[in-house]
Amino acid sequence: MIGKWPSAAAAAAVSAAERISLCVGCGSEIYDQYILRVSPDLEWHASCLKCADCQQYLDESCTCFVRDGKTYCKRDYLRLFGAKCAKCSMCFSKTDLVMRARNKIYHVECFRCAVCARQLTRGDEFVLKFDDLFCKPQQPSMPLHPAGIIPGPGGDLNGHMNSSNISPSGGAGAPTHLSALSGGNGKFDFPKISSQLNK
Repeated sequence: MIGKWPSAAAAAAVSAAERISLCVGCGSEIYDQYILRVSPDLEWHASCLKCADCQQYLDESCTCFVRDGKTYCKRDYLRLFGAKCAKCSMCFSKTDLVMRARNKIYHVECFRCAVCARQLTRGDEFVLKFDDLFCKPQQPSMPLHPAGIIPGPGGDLNGHMNSSNISPSGGAGAPTHLSALSGGNGKFDFPKISSQLNK
């Protein structure tokens, strides 16, 4: 019959056909009752949504993280992409307290002199040479190579003691929670440090 509107069932079928999604995991069309939508443009079959590293299935019982179009379980995402301590290379948990020296971040327990193992605290003077911290009494007696020391306020490239207080990114001079440093996008945002070497 000419001039009749299509039935509601036919309209629903056309609408459903237009909405068929492709699974990011296998590339096939998704006809399942439920589509797992990880982000606005990533849709999966329930049987295809897995951690890109450990292959664990990701469902409503797991936290799912996306980076560069790949999905990860929480454990693998933090292990691969999370901030790590400059001393022990272990990841930080959201409850860990941290200390900073220039662009390095440490567990409070790891923030120690490389020679005497004394824990450095707020107000202590220290030198950061390569990846090692030195308290004032243990300052290396050999001249420090300009490329090996990271200068800070009160310090210079000639090996003089860096007199800046040890402080976290908040600048208050005391440990802070790592979660306060989170950029909210799966990355931790730290200020960029640049130094000019006089040649």
